Amino acid sequence: MFVYSGSNIHPKEAFIQLPEHSGNKINIIWRMDMSLYSEIGGKGAVNAAVDIFYRKVLKDERIKRFFEGVDMNKQAAKQKAFLTMAFGGPHNYTGADMRKAHAHLVARGLNDSHFDAVSRTLVPRLQNLRCQGT
Repeated sequence: MFVYSGSNIHPKEAFIQLPEHSGNKINIIWRMDMSLYSEIGGKGAVNAAVDIFYRKVLKDERIKRFFEGVDMNKQAAKQKAFLTMAFGGPHNYTGADMRKAHAHLVARGLNDSHFDAVSRTLVPRLQNLRCQGT
């Protein structure tokens, strides 16, 4: 969930707030005239973060089963498009909303513990994109 805070005074702060029990939060600061996508390094940075993220996810015993039989090239492309859109880059994400997109995984047992495992893998990748972690 994205929670935005700050005033109209430059710079504006945005927080990506993860579930309270995960204890993770990323503090991201950017200039008003520049998208977060540009601040973190654009396409190259998002691509690198997603590629590293999925390599780690596929090794994680807690969550890798949810990706069995998944075309990972297609999955990575969707994730890259989603993050690009979320970070204010060129919009080409055409996927379903998150609840709809993951409903079949919830039916297979996806729960908060799996979300936490994913967030613990994704958050460091995002921090590596020059986002200031807190």
